[in-house]
Amino acid sequence: MIERSLIAIDSKHTEENQIQFLKHSNPSSSLVVIFPGGDNSTDIPTLHYARKTALLIGCDVLSLQYGVKDRKLDFYDRDIYDALVEECFDAINKVNYSEYDRLFFISKSIGNSIALDVDNKYLNSKLAHIFYTPLSEEVERIRLKNCMVFTGDKDKLVDQKSIETLLSISNVEVHQFANAVHSLEINDDVGESLKILETTTNLCREYLKKQMTS
Repeated sequence: MIERSLIAIDSKHTEENQIQFLKHSNPSSSLVVIFPGGDNSTDIPTLHYARKTALLIGCDVLSLQYGVKDRKLDFYDRDIYDALVEECFDAINKVNYSEYDRLFFISKSIGNSIALDVDNKYLNSKLAHIFYTPLSEEVERIRLKNCMVFTGDKDKLVDQKSIETLLSISNVEVHQFANAVHSLEINDDVGESLKILETTTNLCREYLKKQMTS
């Protein structure tokens, strides 16, 4: 059975930030933390099904929501951004992350940056990442992590040189989808978009399971 609760976080830029925590009634040894992208939603298809598959294999899941007005993240406002990094760790700390044997960060787009900063500033531990549609500017930091990466060859926010860099690193597992844009969809083909969603979800599940038993 899965218990749902809301974690209240003091936010510098909103009156209140309620973050969803899904916890198995029987103690889990693994915690997945989901960092949304610039739209500030973990309900988009890629992240929704990543959360669902994590729950089904026995992980507890914390779905972050950034404490910003109108749910919009201004990545270039350092005051806001630095506060969000701190608030995200506050949420992770409130669910007693140190009691879990395994910790995973799943992040999308700009959320990759926040996940990396939370990891590097507060954790710097045995932590596995799954990066959905990373930006070119984060590739040098992503390449240092134990991680899996999903991207599309029509994604305008990452260049092919960056993908080639990741492909050359043994600790990074890269999956690039033909004709997929930044949303990991194919603009004029619903059927193929759904196939990509199914593939990424299955790969996400297998990666988590492998890391949980390693």
